[in-house]
Amino acid sequence: MDQDYVSSHKGKKSQQCPHCYYVPSRKDSLKQHINSVHQGKKPHQCTICDYVCSQKFTLTQHIN
Repeated sequence: MDQDYVSSHKGKKSQQCPHCYYVPSRKDSLKQHINSVHQGKKPHQCTICDYVCSQKFTLTQHIN
């Protein structure tokens, strides 16, 4: 079984962000958090306005 899944359901978190108090339940969420919040990486830009975000899903929601 996936270790992140097991940890999430046992109330354990994987690790804390080294820059703030954010503690994700999944390792890939920590990487995404650091890239967008602390490094300002927001590669997805709306073609209609100036909105930018870090995740394609968020951009899709914005457009809809």
